Amino acid sequence: MPKISIIVPVYKVEEYIDQCVQSLLNQTERDFEIILINDGSPDNCGEICDNYAKNHPELIRVIHQENQGVSVARNTGIVAAVGEWISFVDSDDWTSPEMFETLLSLAEATQCDICASGYVLDYSEQRRVPFEFKNLAGYELKPKDKTELYKYVLNTMALDGFNERVALTNPWAKLYRKELLIDKGIFFKKGIAMSEDAIFNMYAFELASKIVLCKGAFYYYRLHPTQVTKQHNNTLIESDKIFANEIRLFTDKFCTEEDARDIFNSRIARAFTRTAGLAYLAKDAPYTLRQRLQGIRHMANHELYKSAIKNTHLRFYSRNVKMQVFFARYRLFLFYYLGIHLVDLRRLLKLR
Repeated sequence: MPKISIIVPVYKVEEYIDQCVQSLLNQTERDFEIILINDGSPDNCGEICDNYAKNHPELIRVIHQENQGVSVARNTGIVAAVGEWISFVDSDDWTSPEMFETLLSLAEATQCDICASGYVLDYSEQRRVPFEFKNLAGYELKPKDKTELYKYVLNTMALDGFNERVALTNPWAKLYRKELLIDKGIFFKKGIAMSEDAIFNMYAFELASKIVLCKGAFYYYRLHPTQVTKQHNNTLIESDKIFANEIRLFTDKFCTEEDARDIFNSRIARAFTRTAGLAYLAKDAPYTLRQRLQGIRHMANHELYKSAIKNTHLRFYSRNVKMQVFFARYRLFLFYYLGIHLVDLRRLLKLR
């Protein structure tokens, strides 16, 4: 039985999948299996996956299924995994060779249920920004830390005195003990188009007996225009309703009334900024400036978001999100629009 099962959902990543799989095959830790979940990809990804399995039968398995989305694909991988530990890798990303050796060494030394490391945001070959644990390296999360993390949308700026901002929302750059996921029934929720990983990690963190943070940034998260999180989408409000219900179910079960209120407001206000961005601020959105501003205004008045925007604490957010929530709260939608484009301009200038 391998130590680690690496689950890789695959869908329309023909351009990137070779770099992803090769980075896993180049790991210094060799006691692992790679499970490629071809989620009904319409391109040549299925054939590419089969070729890798044919050439590396001792390391790679392929599961083909009809397209059902990344949550179902990851759940398929969890059920199929035979390793003691589970890790998730997106098929358009890649990893450093020492990632799994480093994570496994710390996980086994500390007997934790979850071991999390930092990551690198890959904007381009010229600009890669690392987010890693330095002061927090080796830190074990306390019960009170977990509640604060939920309020701060799973960002380590919630941990007082450490001054490190690393997002823990995503399932990648982590090892999860398989026994934790299976015994506690922790799977990805279907029907949530965005932030399904936040719900997954909230349950995983809450039910884990020990979570340890690992020094280093080994996971490369590729930012590119064809990502779902970059493309115009005006259908996410229904998904956000399901997400809001899941947040309520979680907080009703595990949190005090006051904490539940803070967690719900922070998560839903953050969902507003993401959904408004994809619906009305994406570059490929088919709207005039007037239509974009009207759309953002209409969303801010929606019963799902309105109270959360009004009542959330701005301290829970990074500077850019804080700006968006502030402008939405005070109905300054032109400033909201201009602020987003100013941030994009600053990023563009840094890339040059």
